[in-house]
Amino acid sequence: MAITRRLERYVLLEKDGGLAIQLRQQRNVAAVAAVLLAALVALLMMSPWGFYPVAVFTPQFTAVTAGLLGVALLVAGVAIFYRMDSVLMPDQVVFTDSFGMKGGLPIRKKLRVRVVIIAGRNKSAFPWVLHVVHDDGTNSRLKFDFARRESLLALVEKMRAVVQVEIADVVRINGLKVENVGMAALKG
Repeated sequence: MAITRRLERYVLLEKDGGLAIQLRQQRNVAAVAAVLLAALVALLMMSPWGFYPVAVFTPQFTAVTAGLLGVALLVAGVAIFYRMDSVLMPDQVVFTDSFGMKGGLPIRKKLRVRVVIIAGRNKSAFPWVLHVVHDDGTNSRLKFDFARRESLLALVEKMRAVVQVEIADVVRINGLKVENVGMAALKG
């Protein structure tokens, strides 16, 4: 398998006449975990029990803050090992994540996808989402999150090299308002 392209957090590989799409975020999450660990160590060093006590850091403040940083560090530690591998073949899509969840979708004629654009106050770090859609029009568990529209469109083009891809609809979510914005939103 040769890496054909990297798209943000995803690695695209050619695999047995298909396309393997792998979510790889270990380096990014490891950096976040390192920053959290440094903040936790600095907090404990300046706590009333540390080597450089600061009068402002009361025992209650230190305990609550250390607990929150500890939980965030634990979540980051688990996220380091999270992976999601998807293999797109001409007749099916098979996906597996690191927690053992497996799934598959048969492709009848075309692979149907839905593009969701998250806008407004609830805008996330990855506002462009590509959902693989079931035959009945509902979203499957398989989705790809992107920070840029160009990366999403590049993935769709790579998918089209393996199977026919139909973009079912383009939806914009702005707060509680959901609207179908059409294909023009993908053009820029």
